[in-house]
Amino acid sequence: MALAAAMHLRRKEPSGLPVTSILFVLAALVAVGRFGPYGW
Repeated sequence: MALAAAMHLRRKEPSGLPVTSILFVLAALVAVGRFGPYGW
């Protein structure tokens, strides 16, 4: 996701950053829920 954000910045597409950030947060929440202390 960091590379996707960097690509948006390189292509001068700042409107893509919020979407990339939201997807990163959702993916992090899924990872913590799946592999965190309460994951199986």
